Amino acid sequence: MPAGWSLTAWSDLAESAPDGTEWRVVDGELLAAGARGSWLISEQSYADFELEFEFLLTMLGNSGVALRAPPAGDPAFDGLELQLVDLRYRPEALPSELTGGLYRALAPEQQLYQPERWNRCRIRAVGAHLQVWLNGSPVLDADLDAQAATVPRHDGSAASSLRERPRAGRIGFQHLSRDGAARFRGLRLRELRAPSAEERLAEARAAWLIHPEREDFTVWYGRRMAYLGRYEEAIGIYTAGLQQHPGSIALLRHRGHRFISLRRFGDAIADLERASELARGRQDEVEADGMPNAAGIPRSTLHGNVEYHLALALLLEGRLHEAELAWRRALVLSTNDDTLCAVLAWLHLSLREQGKAAFEAFLPQPQLDRMEILENFAYHELLLYDAGRITAAELMRGHPAGSVEHATRAYGLAARLILSGDESTGLRMLEEVVAADAAAAFGTIAAEVLLRRLEPSPRD
Repeated sequence: MPAGWSLTAWSDLAESAPDGTEWRVVDGELLAAGARGSWLISEQSYADFELEFEFLLTMLGNSGVALRAPPAGDPAFDGLELQLVDLRYRPEALPSELTGGLYRALAPEQQLYQPERWNRCRIRAVGAHLQVWLNGSPVLDADLDAQAATVPRHDGSAASSLRERPRAGRIGFQHLSRDGAARFRGLRLRELRAPSAEERLAEARAAWLIHPEREDFTVWYGRRMAYLGRYEEAIGIYTAGLQQHPGSIALLRHRGHRFISLRRFGDAIADLERASELARGRQDEVEADGMPNAAGIPRSTLHGNVEYHLALALLLEGRLHEAELAWRRALVLSTNDDTLCAVLAWLHLSLREQGKAAFEAFLPQPQLDRMEILENFAYHELLLYDAGRITAAELMRGHPAGSVEHATRAYGLAARLILSGDESTGLRMLEEVVAADAAAAFGTIAAEVLLRRLEPSPRD
Protein backbone atom coordinates (compact mmCIF):
# COMPACT_ATOMS: atom_id res chain seq x y z
CA MET A 1 0.00 0.00 0.00
CA PRO A 2 1.41 3.46 -0.84
CA ALA A 3 2.87 5.39 2.09
CA GLY A 4 0.68 8.23 3.37
CA TRP A 5 -2.55 6.44 2.48
CA SER A 6 -4.88 4.20 4.47
CA LEU A 7 -7.64 1.69 3.77
CA THR A 8 -11.19 2.30 4.94
CA ALA A 9 -14.70 0.99 4.43
CA TRP A 10 -16.66 2.00 1.33
CA SER A 11 -19.60 3.55 3.19
CA ASP A 12 -17.77 5.22 6.10
CA LEU A 13 -14.16 6.40 6.10
CA ALA A 14 -14.09 6.09 9.89
CA GLU A 15 -14.56 2.32 9.63
CA SER A 16 -12.02 -0.37 8.73
CA ALA A 17 -11.89 -1.86 5.27
CA PRO A 18 -13.47 -5.33 4.94
CA ASP A 19 -11.39 -8.45 5.43
CA GLY A 20 -9.71 -9.48 2.22
CA THR A 21 -9.23 -5.92 0.96
CA GLU A 22 -6.15 -5.68 -1.21
CA TRP A 23 -4.53 -2.58 -2.73
CA ARG A 24 -1.02 -2.83 -4.10
CA VAL A 25 1.39 -1.22 -6.57
CA VAL A 26 2.63 -3.58 -9.30
CA ASP A 27 4.84 -2.46 -12.18
CA GLY A 28 3.82 1.15 -11.76
CA GLU A 29 0.11 0.39 -11.56
CA LEU A 30 -2.14 0.79 -8.52
CA LEU A 31 -4.37 -2.28 -8.30
CA ALA A 32 -7.52 -2.61 -6.23
CA ALA A 33 -8.45 -6.27 -5.90
CA GLY A 34 -9.71 -8.66 -3.26
CA ALA A 35 -12.85 -7.88 -1.31
CA ARG A 36 -14.98 -5.13 -2.80
CA GLY A 37 -16.13 -2.16 -0.76
CA SER A 38 -13.06 -0.10 0.20
CA TRP A 39 -11.36 3.25 -0.21
CA LEU A 40 -7.65 4.01 -0.45
CA ILE A 41 -7.64 7.42 1.24
CA SER A 42 -4.92 10.03 1.65
CA GLU A 43 -3.88 10.87 5.19
CA GLN A 44 -3.27 14.46 4.07
CA SER A 45 -6.05 16.95 3.39
CA TYR A 46 -6.17 19.10 0.27
CA ALA A 47 -8.05 22.26 -0.65
CA ASP A 48 -7.17 23.33 -4.21
CA PHE A 49 -5.42 20.78 -6.41
CA GLU A 50 -5.03 19.15 -9.81
CA LEU A 51 -5.22 15.37 -10.07
CA GLU A 52 -4.46 13.36 -13.22
CA PHE A 53 -4.55 9.60 -13.72
CA GLU A 54 -5.56 6.81 -16.05
CA PHE A 55 -7.98 4.09 -15.03
CA LEU A 56 -9.10 0.74 -16.42
CA LEU A 57 -12.27 -1.02 -15.26
CA THR A 58 -13.64 -4.48 -15.91
CA MET A 59 -17.05 -5.18 -17.47
CA LEU A 60 -18.71 -4.87 -14.05
CA GLY A 61 -16.21 -2.32 -12.80
CA ASN A 62 -17.21 0.35 -10.30
CA SER A 63 -14.83 2.85 -8.76
CA GLY A 64 -14.71 6.51 -7.88
CA VAL A 65 -12.49 9.33 -6.70
CA ALA A 66 -13.07 10.90 -3.30
CA LEU A 67 -12.51 14.65 -3.32
CA ARG A 68 -12.29 16.82 -0.19
CA ALA A 69 -13.77 14.07 1.95
CA PRO A 70 -13.78 14.38 5.76
CA PRO A 71 -12.21 11.46 7.67
CA ALA A 72 -15.66 10.02 8.40
CA GLY A 73 -18.80 9.26 6.47
CA ASP A 74 -19.38 8.44 2.81
CA PRO A 75 -17.37 10.64 0.40
CA ALA A 76 -20.26 10.58 -2.07
CA PHE A 77 -22.52 12.38 0.39
CA ASP A 78 -20.24 13.97 2.99
CA GLY A 79 -17.45 15.10 0.67
CA LEU A 80 -17.47 14.69 -3.12
CA GLU A 81 -17.21 11.55 -5.24
CA LEU A 82 -16.36 11.63 -8.93
CA GLN A 83 -17.97 8.48 -10.30
CA LEU A 84 -15.97 5.97 -12.40
CA VAL A 85 -18.12 3.06 -13.54
CA ASP A 86 -18.64 0.77 -16.51
CA LEU A 87 -22.02 1.24 -18.17
CA ARG A 88 -22.78 -2.47 -17.73
CA TYR A 89 -22.35 -2.39 -13.94
CA ARG A 90 -25.85 -0.96 -13.51
CA PRO A 91 -27.62 -0.30 -16.82
CA GLU A 92 -30.47 1.57 -15.13
CA ALA A 93 -28.09 4.06 -13.48
CA LEU A 94 -29.05 7.73 -13.47
CA PRO A 95 -26.90 10.12 -15.55
CA SER A 96 -25.36 11.52 -12.33
CA GLU A 97 -24.30 7.97 -11.40
CA LEU A 98 -22.15 7.53 -14.54
CA THR A 99 -18.49 8.18 -15.17
CA GLY A 100 -17.56 11.84 -14.96
CA GLY A 101 -20.45 12.87 -12.73
CA LEU A 102 -20.52 13.83 -9.08
CA TYR A 103 -22.37 10.86 -7.67
CA ARG A 104 -26.13 11.51 -7.56
CA ALA A 105 -25.52 15.27 -7.60
CA LEU A 106 -24.31 16.40 -11.04
CA ALA A 107 -24.36 14.51 -14.34
CA PRO A 108 -21.45 14.80 -16.81
CA GLU A 109 -22.01 17.01 -19.83
CA GLN A 110 -21.17 14.12 -22.13
CA GLN A 111 -20.39 10.42 -21.70
CA LEU A 112 -16.87 9.68 -22.96
CA TYR A 113 -16.03 6.55 -20.99
CA GLN A 114 -14.40 3.82 -23.09
CA PRO A 115 -15.25 0.32 -21.78
CA GLU A 116 -12.39 -2.02 -20.93
CA ARG A 117 -9.78 0.45 -22.16
CA TRP A 118 -7.47 2.86 -20.37
CA ASN A 119 -9.28 6.18 -19.78
CA ARG A 120 -7.53 9.45 -18.97
CA CYS A 121 -9.00 11.69 -16.27
CA ARG A 122 -8.01 15.15 -15.10
CA ILE A 123 -9.61 16.95 -12.14
CA ARG A 124 -9.04 20.56 -11.13
CA ALA A 125 -10.57 21.91 -7.93
CA VAL A 126 -10.10 25.57 -7.02
CA GLY A 127 -12.42 26.90 -4.35
CA ALA A 128 -15.99 26.28 -5.49
CA HIS A 129 -14.93 25.69 -9.10
CA LEU A 130 -14.63 22.01 -10.07
CA GLN A 131 -13.59 20.92 -13.55
CA VAL A 132 -13.23 17.40 -14.94
CA TRP A 133 -11.84 16.21 -18.27
CA LEU A 134 -12.19 12.66 -19.58
CA ASN A 135 -10.01 11.44 -22.43
CA GLY A 136 -9.00 15.02 -23.21
CA SER A 137 -12.49 16.57 -23.36
CA PRO A 138 -14.38 18.51 -20.65
CA VAL A 139 -17.22 16.59 -19.01
CA LEU A 140 -17.91 18.70 -15.92
CA ASP A 141 -17.52 22.40 -15.16
CA ALA A 142 -19.35 23.20 -11.95
CA ASP A 143 -19.76 26.08 -9.54
CA LEU A 144 -20.35 24.19 -6.30
CA ASP A 145 -21.64 27.32 -4.60
CA ALA A 146 -24.57 27.35 -7.03
CA GLN A 147 -25.66 23.80 -6.15
CA ALA A 148 -28.29 24.24 -3.45
CA ALA A 149 -30.26 20.99 -3.90
CA THR A 150 -29.93 18.20 -1.36
CA VAL A 151 -28.73 14.81 -2.58
CA PRO A 152 -30.48 11.49 -1.80
CA ARG A 153 -28.38 8.99 0.13
CA HIS A 154 -28.68 5.25 -0.40
CA ASP A 155 -31.12 5.01 2.53
CA GLY A 156 -33.35 7.73 1.11
CA SER A 157 -32.34 10.45 3.58
CA ALA A 158 -31.10 13.80 2.32
CA ALA A 159 -27.40 14.59 2.23
CA SER A 160 -26.14 18.16 2.27
CA SER A 161 -26.09 20.18 -0.94
CA LEU A 162 -22.79 20.53 -2.78
CA ARG A 163 -22.43 24.14 -1.69
CA GLU A 164 -22.51 23.00 1.96
CA ARG A 165 -19.82 20.33 1.59
CA PRO A 166 -16.29 20.93 2.94
CA ARG A 167 -13.86 22.81 0.72
CA ALA A 168 -10.93 20.76 2.01
CA GLY A 169 -10.47 17.10 2.80
CA ARG A 170 -8.98 13.79 1.75
CA ILE A 171 -8.49 12.38 -1.74
CA GLY A 172 -9.05 8.70 -2.42
CA PHE A 173 -9.79 5.87 -4.83
CA GLN A 174 -12.61 3.36 -4.50
CA HIS A 175 -12.92 -0.35 -5.25
CA LEU A 176 -16.50 -1.58 -5.68
CA SER A 177 -16.12 -3.72 -8.82
CA ARG A 178 -17.92 -7.05 -9.00
CA ASP A 179 -15.64 -8.93 -11.38
CA GLY A 180 -12.01 -8.01 -10.89
CA ALA A 181 -9.50 -5.29 -10.11
CA ALA A 182 -9.76 -1.57 -10.67
CA ARG A 183 -6.45 -0.38 -12.14
CA PHE A 184 -4.85 3.06 -12.02
CA ARG A 185 -1.63 4.42 -13.47
CA GLY A 186 0.11 7.72 -14.16
CA LEU A 187 -1.20 9.32 -10.97
CA ARG A 188 -0.05 12.92 -10.56
CA LEU A 189 -1.34 15.12 -7.76
CA ARG A 190 -0.36 18.80 -7.61
CA GLU A 191 -1.41 20.87 -4.61
CA LEU A 192 -2.39 24.40 -5.60
CA ARG A 193 -3.33 25.67 -2.14
CA ALA A 194 -3.19 24.11 1.29
CA PRO A 195 -6.34 24.15 3.43
CA SER A 196 -6.88 27.25 5.54
CA ALA A 197 -7.46 27.01 9.28
CA GLU A 198 -11.17 27.64 8.68
CA GLU A 199 -11.35 24.86 6.08
CA ARG A 200 -9.59 22.43 8.41
CA LEU A 201 -12.11 23.32 11.11
CA ALA A 202 -14.98 22.63 8.69
CA GLU A 203 -13.46 19.25 7.84
CA ALA A 204 -13.02 18.36 11.51
CA ARG A 205 -16.55 19.48 12.34
CA ALA A 206 -17.97 17.39 9.50
CA ALA A 207 -16.28 14.26 10.87
CA TRP A 208 -17.47 15.04 14.42
CA LEU A 209 -21.06 15.59 13.27
CA ILE A 210 -21.04 12.13 11.69
CA HIS A 211 -19.51 10.46 14.75
CA PRO A 212 -19.94 12.75 17.80
CA GLU A 213 -19.31 9.73 20.04
CA ARG A 214 -15.74 9.35 18.78
CA GLU A 215 -13.10 10.65 21.20
CA ASP A 216 -10.54 11.29 18.45
CA PHE A 217 -12.95 13.34 16.32
CA THR A 218 -13.93 15.38 19.39
CA VAL A 219 -10.28 16.10 20.15
CA TRP A 220 -9.60 17.26 16.61
CA TYR A 221 -12.74 19.37 16.42
CA GLY A 222 -11.63 21.16 19.58
CA ARG A 223 -8.05 21.52 18.39
CA ARG A 224 -9.10 23.03 15.07
CA MET A 225 -11.41 25.42 16.90
CA ALA A 226 -8.59 26.47 19.22
CA TYR A 227 -6.17 27.12 16.35
CA LEU A 228 -8.52 29.92 15.32
CA GLY A 229 -8.28 31.48 18.78
CA ARG A 230 -11.80 30.38 19.70
CA TYR A 231 -10.72 28.98 23.06
CA GLU A 232 -14.02 29.18 24.91
CA GLU A 233 -15.72 27.21 22.13
CA ALA A 234 -12.88 24.68 22.12
CA ILE A 235 -13.22 24.22 25.87
CA GLY A 236 -16.95 23.68 25.38
CA ILE A 237 -16.23 20.94 22.84
CA TYR A 238 -13.75 19.23 25.18
CA THR A 239 -16.15 19.54 28.12
CA ALA A 240 -18.95 17.87 26.14
CA GLY A 241 -16.52 15.17 25.10
CA LEU A 242 -15.47 14.55 28.68
CA GLN A 243 -19.07 13.87 29.60
CA GLN A 244 -18.90 10.90 27.22
CA HIS A 245 -15.24 10.05 27.91
CA PRO A 246 -14.49 11.09 31.51
CA GLY A 247 -11.23 9.17 31.52
CA SER A 248 -9.85 10.71 28.32
CA ILE A 249 -6.25 11.80 28.80
CA ALA A 250 -6.31 13.60 25.45
CA LEU A 251 -9.43 15.66 26.18
CA LEU A 252 -8.09 16.66 29.61
CA ARG A 253 -4.68 17.50 28.13
CA HIS A 254 -6.15 19.75 25.43
CA ARG A 255 -8.71 21.42 27.69
CA GLY A 256 -5.92 22.07 30.17
CA HIS A 257 -3.85 23.68 27.42
CA ARG A 258 -6.70 26.02 26.50
CA PHE A 259 -7.34 26.92 30.12
CA ILE A 260 -3.74 28.16 30.07
CA SER A 261 -4.52 30.18 26.93
CA LEU A 262 -7.34 31.86 28.86
CA ARG A 263 -5.10 32.42 31.94
CA ARG A 264 -7.25 30.03 34.01
CA PHE A 265 -4.23 28.36 35.55
CA GLY A 266 -6.06 26.68 38.42
CA ASP A 267 -8.49 24.99 36.04
CA ALA A 268 -5.58 23.94 33.83
CA ILE A 269 -3.76 22.38 36.79
CA ALA A 270 -6.87 20.43 37.81
CA ASP A 271 -7.27 18.96 34.32
CA LEU A 272 -3.61 18.23 33.79
CA GLU A 273 -3.07 16.68 37.21
CA ARG A 274 -6.00 14.38 36.50
CA ALA A 275 -4.53 13.52 33.08
CA SER A 276 -1.15 12.85 34.70
CA GLU A 277 -2.76 10.45 37.17
CA LEU A 278 -4.62 8.64 34.38
CA ALA A 279 -1.44 8.32 32.31
CA ARG A 280 0.54 6.48 34.98
CA GLY A 281 1.13 2.90 34.02
CA ARG A 282 -0.34 3.36 30.55
CA GLN A 283 1.49 3.23 27.23
CA ASP A 284 2.47 6.63 25.87
CA GLU A 285 1.77 7.53 22.24
CA VAL A 286 2.99 10.01 19.67
CA GLU A 287 0.64 12.99 19.42
CA ALA A 288 -0.16 14.08 15.87
CA ASP A 289 0.60 17.71 15.07
CA GLY A 290 -2.17 20.05 14.05
CA MET A 291 0.42 22.46 12.67
CA PRO A 292 3.26 20.17 11.53
CA ASN A 293 6.91 21.15 11.32
CA ALA A 294 8.57 21.46 7.92
CA ALA A 295 9.64 17.81 8.01
CA GLY A 296 6.11 16.65 8.80
CA ILE A 297 7.39 14.53 11.70
CA PRO A 298 5.52 14.71 15.04
CA ARG A 299 7.97 15.24 17.92
CA SER A 300 5.89 15.12 21.09
CA THR A 301 3.89 12.47 22.92
CA LEU A 302 0.54 12.60 24.70
CA HIS A 303 1.93 11.93 28.18
CA GLY A 304 4.90 14.18 27.59
CA ASN A 305 2.57 17.02 26.64
CA VAL A 306 0.47 16.42 29.76
CA GLU A 307 3.52 16.88 32.01
CA TYR A 308 4.88 19.78 29.95
CA HIS A 309 1.66 21.77 30.16
CA LEU A 310 1.14 20.85 33.80
CA ALA A 311 4.63 22.08 34.64
CA LEU A 312 3.97 25.34 32.80
CA ALA A 313 0.64 25.92 34.58
CA LEU A 314 2.27 25.26 37.96
CA LEU A 315 5.10 27.65 37.11
CA LEU A 316 2.61 30.34 36.14
CA GLU A 317 0.81 29.84 39.47
CA GLY A 318 4.11 30.29 41.31
CA ARG A 319 4.22 26.68 42.52
CA LEU A 320 7.85 26.36 41.57
CA HIS A 321 8.81 23.12 43.29
CA GLU A 322 5.79 21.28 41.91
CA ALA A 323 6.60 22.71 38.48
CA GLU A 324 10.14 21.41 38.78
CA LEU A 325 8.86 17.91 39.54
CA ALA A 326 6.55 18.02 36.51
CA TRP A 327 9.41 19.23 34.30
CA ARG A 328 11.45 16.27 35.52
CA ARG A 329 8.64 13.88 34.59
CA ALA A 330 8.45 15.55 31.18
CA LEU A 331 12.20 15.13 30.86
CA VAL A 332 11.89 11.36 31.37
CA LEU A 333 9.21 11.29 28.66
CA SER A 334 11.28 13.28 26.15
CA THR A 335 11.93 11.08 23.14
CA ASN A 336 13.97 13.39 20.90
CA ASP A 337 16.10 16.53 20.89
CA ASP A 338 13.17 18.90 20.25
CA THR A 339 11.27 17.88 23.38
CA LEU A 340 14.51 17.63 25.36
CA CYS A 341 15.44 21.23 24.54
CA ALA A 342 11.99 22.60 25.37
CA VAL A 343 11.88 20.89 28.76
CA LEU A 344 15.46 21.80 29.70
CA ALA A 345 15.00 25.46 28.76
CA TRP A 346 12.07 25.74 31.19
CA LEU A 347 13.67 23.53 33.85
CA HIS A 348 16.68 25.87 33.86
CA LEU A 349 14.37 28.76 34.86
CA SER A 350 12.50 26.65 37.41
CA LEU A 351 15.70 25.73 39.19
CA ARG A 352 17.17 29.23 39.15
CA GLU A 353 13.93 30.84 40.37
CA GLN A 354 14.13 28.55 43.38
CA GLY A 355 17.74 29.54 43.98
CA LYS A 356 18.99 26.11 42.97
CA ALA A 357 22.01 25.33 40.84
CA ALA A 358 20.87 24.86 37.26
CA PHE A 359 23.72 22.63 36.13
CA GLU A 360 21.24 19.81 35.41
CA ALA A 361 19.76 21.92 32.62
CA PHE A 362 23.09 22.33 30.89
CA LEU A 363 24.12 19.92 28.18
CA PRO A 364 27.70 19.08 27.14
CA GLN A 365 28.91 21.00 24.11
CA PRO A 366 29.19 17.91 21.89
CA GLN A 367 25.56 16.98 22.62
CA LEU A 368 24.36 20.52 21.87
CA ASP A 369 26.24 20.50 18.57
CA ARG A 370 24.87 17.21 17.28
CA MET A 371 21.23 17.77 18.18
CA GLU A 372 18.60 17.10 15.52
CA ILE A 373 16.17 20.01 15.82
CA LEU A 374 13.08 20.08 13.60
CA GLU A 375 10.92 22.67 15.36
CA ASN A 376 12.12 23.92 18.76
CA PHE A 377 14.90 26.13 17.45
CA ALA A 378 14.19 28.84 20.04
CA TYR A 379 14.64 26.47 22.98
CA HIS A 380 17.78 24.97 21.45
CA GLU A 381 19.31 28.41 21.07
CA LEU A 382 18.33 29.33 24.63
CA LEU A 383 20.36 26.33 25.75
CA LEU A 384 23.23 27.52 23.55
CA TYR A 385 22.94 30.91 25.26
CA ASP A 386 22.96 29.25 28.69
CA ALA A 387 26.14 27.42 27.67
CA GLY A 388 27.80 30.68 26.55
CA ARG A 389 27.90 29.55 22.97
CA ILE A 390 25.88 32.46 21.53
CA THR A 391 25.19 36.02 22.63
CA ALA A 392 21.85 37.64 23.42
CA ALA A 393 22.03 39.50 20.12
CA GLU A 394 22.59 36.26 18.23
CA LEU A 395 19.68 34.63 20.06
CA MET A 396 17.28 37.39 18.98
CA ARG A 397 18.68 38.15 15.52
CA GLY A 398 16.17 37.68 12.71
CA HIS A 399 13.19 37.32 15.05
CA PRO A 400 11.23 40.59 15.22
CA ALA A 401 8.38 41.11 17.64
CA GLY A 402 4.94 39.84 16.75
CA SER A 403 5.33 36.07 16.68
CA VAL A 404 5.38 32.98 18.89
CA GLU A 405 9.06 32.52 18.05
CA HIS A 406 9.91 36.01 19.29
CA ALA A 407 7.83 35.54 22.45
CA THR A 408 9.64 32.29 23.28
CA ARG A 409 13.11 33.76 22.78
CA ALA A 410 12.42 37.16 24.33
CA TYR A 411 10.70 35.80 27.45
CA GLY A 412 13.41 33.17 27.96
CA LEU A 413 16.15 35.76 27.61
CA ALA A 414 14.38 38.39 29.73
CA ALA A 415 13.79 35.96 32.59
CA ARG A 416 17.43 34.93 32.50
CA LEU A 417 18.61 38.54 32.49
CA ILE A 418 16.43 39.36 35.50
CA LEU A 419 17.75 36.33 37.39
CA SER A 420 21.28 37.52 36.55
CA GLY A 421 20.62 41.01 37.94
CA ASP A 422 19.86 42.99 34.77
CA GLU A 423 16.28 43.77 35.73
CA SER A 424 15.87 46.94 33.66
CA THR A 425 16.71 45.22 30.35
CA GLY A 426 14.63 42.21 31.30
CA LEU A 427 11.59 44.32 32.19
CA ARG A 428 11.83 46.25 28.95
CA MET A 429 11.89 43.00 26.98
CA LEU A 430 8.92 41.57 28.91
CA GLU A 431 6.89 44.69 28.19
CA GLU A 432 7.70 44.37 24.49
CA VAL A 433 6.56 40.74 24.47
CA VAL A 434 3.24 41.57 26.15
CA ALA A 435 2.63 44.52 23.84
CA ALA A 436 3.52 42.94 20.51
CA ASP A 437 3.61 39.14 20.54
CA ALA A 438 0.98 36.44 20.03
CA ALA A 439 -1.42 36.49 22.98
CA ALA A 440 -1.64 32.69 23.27
CA ALA A 441 2.13 32.12 23.12
CA PHE A 442 3.48 30.62 26.33
CA GLY A 443 6.22 33.25 26.30
CA THR A 444 3.61 36.02 26.23
CA ILE A 445 1.58 34.47 29.05
CA ALA A 446 4.68 33.91 31.16
CA ALA A 447 5.80 37.48 30.50
CA GLU A 448 2.47 38.83 31.77
CA VAL A 449 2.78 36.76 34.96
CA LEU A 450 6.39 37.77 35.59
CA LEU A 451 5.62 41.45 35.06
CA ARG A 452 2.84 41.27 37.63
CA ARG A 453 5.15 39.60 40.13
CA LEU A 454 7.78 42.26 39.64
CA GLU A 455 5.39 45.19 40.05
CA PRO A 456 6.27 47.25 43.11
CA SER A 457 3.92 46.75 46.04
CA PRO A 458 1.85 49.78 47.18
CA ARG A 459 4.21 50.27 50.15
CA ASP A 460 7.19 50.48 47.84
